[in-house]
Amino acid sequence: MAPLAMYFTTTRNQVLFHVAVYDPSLHRIRSAWIRFGSRWLGLLDADAINVEWEHEP
Repeated sequence: MAPLAMYFTTTRNQVLFHVAVYDPSLHRIRSAWIRFGSRWLGLLDADAINVEWEHEP
C-alpha cells in the first residue's frame, strides 16, 4: 500500500505507481512509490515527479 501521506495527497489528475528496481551499486532490489503530475495540472506538467523510497534508513 502507498504511504498514507502520498495516498491522501494524490489527486485524480495524478498517477501513482509502485516500482521495483535493481541497484547494482548496492546489489539489491529497491522499491518506491512514484507520483507523476502536479496537483493542479495533473499529467500536463510532465516535470512533476515525486518519489518515496521504501525501507530507507
